[in-house]
Amino acid sequence: MSETDVGLSELPDGWVWTTLEEVSKLNPRVDKQSIDDDLEVTFLPMKNVEELSGKIDLSETKRFSDVKRKSYTPFQDGDILFAKVTPCMENGKIAIAYDLKNGIGFGSTEFHVIRLLGELSTPFFFFYVIQQNFRQEAQRAMTSAVGLLRVPTHYMRQVSIPLPPLPEQHRIVAKIEELFTKLDAGIDALRKVQAQLKRYRQSVLKAAFEGKLTETWRAEHQDEIEPASPDASDLPDGWMWTTVGSIGKIASGQTPKGINDLGSEGDIPFYKISDMNKPGNEKFMRNSEITLDEDGIEKLGIHVRERGTVIFPKRGGAIATNKKRILTCPSAYDLNIMGILPYTVSTEFLYHWLSSINLAQLSDGSNVPQLNHKDIQPLRFPLPPRGEQQAIVSEIERRLSVADEVEKIVTTELKRAEQLRQSILKKAFSGGLVPQDPNDEPANVLLERISAEKS
Repeated sequence: MSETDVGLSELPDGWVWTTLEEVSKLNPRVDKQSIDDDLEVTFLPMKNVEELSGKIDLSETKRFSDVKRKSYTPFQDGDILFAKVTPCMENGKIAIAYDLKNGIGFGSTEFHVIRLLGELSTPFFFFYVIQQNFRQEAQRAMTSAVGLLRVPTHYMRQVSIPLPPLPEQHRIVAKIEELFTKLDAGIDALRKVQAQLKRYRQSVLKAAFEGKLTETWRAEHQDEIEPASPDASDLPDGWMWTTVGSIGKIASGQTPKGINDLGSEGDIPFYKISDMNKPGNEKFMRNSEITLDEDGIEKLGIHVRERGTVIFPKRGGAIATNKKRILTCPSAYDLNIMGILPYTVSTEFLYHWLSSINLAQLSDGSNVPQLNHKDIQPLRFPLPPRGEQQAIVSEIERRLSVADEVEKIVTTELKRAEQLRQSILKKAFSGGLVPQDPNDEPANVLLERISAEKS
């Protein structure tokens, strides 16, 4: 292909447009007859490929006899693995295979394998296909098969790629790696701040429910504090141990048949477990896809829970997210959610205490984890005087609001870092990242040599 092909932008001198079909073998076959059954090979499931980083976990191996009769994707050292299925492709599960056991690997059926021909720089092509713009174009080309969207092989064959002279490919890769090393160091620092903020939040909550945040408050209100119960020797003055079942009403949700047919005609929200992740529902639940009227509630026999109920996931993997939310109005929720309406403590106090508890450790440990009333009801609950409850909530929210502001700054900087990464790649593949050398062998000569080798 030439620089003047219709629809393609102009390239620097010495560059040409090409396609993967011209410069690579796409999804090459392997001669299984030549491999010994007892040979140990690398096995790579999709989960072992990191998003965007190009890092892969090569710790899994299998005997060749365990993979040869299955439809696993074969590859070898130096191949580019490109996830073709949604959402793995959009998320950037792309990597170069390296250090494979005996140089051979088998993995997910959802990989495209790109094996470059001739002297081409594999990292150059890796950086090109991991670009956000490339993945967005590939997403638009996806087709449906067996219920999933995939990037078709014919698209990968014909996709256009700018090809610089070989020495310039190496200069571009070296410059990208230099800039990315500095960028990654900054990102690592930001990730460490995020981890520190998470630990800080947990330490604030731990201190709060040990009474350490309100030591000054208790000193100032000593005359108002009543003696604690005898079993509260490990709690501050005036506190007592009770149980969750004693301080609130526990209620699981329902998902009656026909709920999805009611639409959004009423003014009583019906929350699904997925609604807990919606923007605007970070602490208080405000947005739902389904709202019910009185007729719908009566028809389906749905229980409406009171404003101030604290809800959390009770089934499936969502338990591990440890999300807690507060209902801002009378609402109903599905069977994947459990709620507690407090009647001897404030809603905010219960919300923060629940946030300090790892509910995943209480689940039954089955394939589909689940929490039941018997898991929540007997939990020991530290109960301070009402006035101190409010002081604890105020102190928690004062400290966590500072952490939230820092978190916003970190999130913004991480987004800027990713934008800078994409800007570097865009500049690299338009010829603006490193200078051209007129003495380099033009890419069209390289392309002709590859074509001759293929022939």
